[in-house]
Amino acid sequence: MIEHIKIFSLKPAYLIPFLYVLVWIAPIIFSTILSLFGFNFSYIGREWQQQNIFLIILIEILSFFSAIFAGLIFYKFFSRYLVNLLNHNKLLFTKSLKSISLIFYTFALGISGIGLFKSFGGTSFTVNYTGPIYTWLGVGAWNSIYLISLGFIFGNFFVKYGMNFKLIIFCFLCFTPALICGSRIDFLSFIAAINLTILFLANMKILHRIVSVLIISAFSFCICIYISQLRYTYVNFSEVLLFPAVITEKKMFYMSTFGDISSSLFELIGRIESHQISFVGIFEFINNYFIRLVPGFILNNRPGDIANSLTNSNIGGGAVHALADGYLASGFIGCFIVSFFIGFLGALSGFFSERYKKFPSAYNWLFFAFPWLFLVRGGWYQFFAFFKSLEILFIFMLATFTIYIFFRKLRLSP
Repeated sequence: MIEHIKIFSLKPAYLIPFLYVLVWIAPIIFSTILSLFGFNFSYIGREWQQQNIFLIILIEILSFFSAIFAGLIFYKFFSRYLVNLLNHNKLLFTKSLKSISLIFYTFALGISGIGLFKSFGGTSFTVNYTGPIYTWLGVGAWNSIYLISLGFIFGNFFVKYGMNFKLIIFCFLCFTPALICGSRIDFLSFIAAINLTILFLANMKILHRIVSVLIISAFSFCICIYISQLRYTYVNFSEVLLFPAVITEKKMFYMSTFGDISSSLFELIGRIESHQISFVGIFEFINNYFIRLVPGFILNNRPGDIANSLTNSNIGGGAVHALADGYLASGFIGCFIVSFFIGFLGALSGFFSERYKKFPSAYNWLFFAFPWLFLVRGGWYQFFAFFKSLEILFIFMLATFTIYIFFRKLRLSP
């Protein structure tokens, strides 16, 4: 049983959470190393990048061990209850999606895809990229609906046919509209989920798994590099090859998005330590999140990101790392809470990797992939996006379950 896995084994159930935490905190670690050697890593908030380095190192250590502690708590106490809950709800966690559920998610994918494409306001071939807009950073719901819908569809066909070339191509094509508009976040997140699926769940030889992941990663990396340059210019696609991927100058090792993300933590700590702003408080964040969970068609004047509203500036280029939100909320306590949540999500992914092997289903795959699908948008960009996406996930599950029960009763009625 999953609940009896030994804590210190090297099974995927424990390797996956460890990888998840490392990937989540990696931008902060790399930026801190550059700061220690006197380098800046982003053009945003450069004046803060050589300050409070020792404090940031303490936060990194606290965060790493807090996340690991959360994983241990999950497997020691929570996993057994989750197993019992899943065993009593096998109607929902079946081998594949029912036809009516598949139709529902296909419809949701199409509608959210149209809404997402329209929200960009044009492609990179016609509109110059001037900065992140709210939908790219996860405040809107289109991104979450799109990823979750595509996740259910992918999981369903992965259960039926396994990992194959056609399924991967299908996913690449699904992200083409977003990519030509300059958005790479959701594409990268889904590629990460596919790679983890190949490594830990696909029925393939080890060498084939490694080669497949390397090819997919290299191809995806090239696409993202081209898109990152294309969206800042009006040039033709063929001319994008002339632009460098990384820009360097004296005392500057530019890490692109990684550096911008990290700069949010450096800047918020610097502003708090210099008494420009003060800690907001955990309950203020909770209140902010609850209000923002209300759909936009019900409440139009929802509050925005607290960090940017406090400073009246575009911290991190709009990309506020989850640790920055945690520190702004309540210093070390806030960082502990955020890291604990991240560790819990990583453990959830590891748990469902084992669960999927015993009971292959679209739902088990999506819960395995969910933390990775929203690691960039929630862990790196905006912590709130995790909660918005969880809200949508459970609404979708409730909706499909209700539809299934309704049609089942219709068939059984005389």
